[in-house]
Amino acid sequence: MTRPRPWSAPGAARRLAAIGLAVAAGVLIPVQARVNGQLGLRLGDGLAAAAVSFGVGLVLLGLLAGASGTLRGGLGRLRSAVRLGRVPRRYLTAGALGASLALAQSTTALATGLAVFTVAVIAGQTVSGLLVDASGVGGRPRQRVTASRAAGGALIVVAALVAGVPSQAGADGLGAALRLALVPFAAGLLLALQQALNGATAAAARSSYAATTASFAAGAGVLVLAWGVRAAFTDAAAVSLPRDGWLYLGGLIGVVIVGLSAALASRLGLLLLTVGLVGGQLLGSLLLDLAVPAPGSAVSSWSVLAAVMTLLAILIVARRPRALCTVPATDQGGHPQ
Repeated sequence: MTRPRPWSAPGAARRLAAIGLAVAAGVLIPVQARVNGQLGLRLGDGLAAAAVSFGVGLVLLGLLAGASGTLRGGLGRLRSAVRLGRVPRRYLTAGALGASLALAQSTTALATGLAVFTVAVIAGQTVSGLLVDASGVGGRPRQRVTASRAAGGALIVVAALVAGVPSQAGADGLGAALRLALVPFAAGLLLALQQALNGATAAAARSSYAATTASFAAGAGVLVLAWGVRAAFTDAAAVSLPRDGWLYLGGLIGVVIVGLSAALASRLGLLLLTVGLVGGQLLGSLLLDLAVPAPGSAVSSWSVLAAVMTLLAILIVARRPRALCTVPATDQGGHPQ
């Protein structure tokens, strides 16, 4: 029988560091959105921009594998895990779920408005994070929906609403935008599921790089196929790629975000990972609006309030009851097993 005890300092420090990395990954999300948005503007095609971004990320991952035997070893372990059945083949298609967000951006973001679109995605991620944790998708231990986890999830949705909806409170057609928001909400649901599957793949291959590569390969394939099908049945002209190198940083940023998410999913659980990403996303948006404001954007007291609420949500979800903390089993020499 085990007995409850307070968290050890090293364990708490590692958990705090993991949460910090999740927030850092979240900070990169609005930066990536700004870069990819500019690429889409220059190309005149949001779907093509998403395909280019995924393609750049996939090429970068391939170059890294060519330069590192360690990374190639991760891909080899992933192939072995798939062959032995430790990783279901369907997990390798997780990147297609993430690509659904890019498709939603290209079809509904302008119609709903960026504020409502972002709120819908965050709401979908949060709900999915709770459900995925409770169901144990990916072979992870189930985490039941406690009062604190539900409260933290609800608070993060409210924070997103506070950050986004007031900016469109007086806009015409808000009701129609909210109805269209079902599309990005569904994309948010799929995005959290992707993170769970990537986390399971990374754990089985002992390589977040391998999981990230599989994710980018699937996502790039789906986006290129969707763009090609649309080009075949429409009058869409071939795109001319711009020469400004910074416009292609979205792929590099995406590699970092997906890689960190895959590495942290099994350590934090989906809900806490999602809350950390959302917290970083709101913080990153706030910093971007302060440092490099987009035309028509401004930092408001609502944005600051949302950031504070997000921090509170992280503290609520990260907290664990003492009763759930147990002394690890030891061998005869008193060492942890």
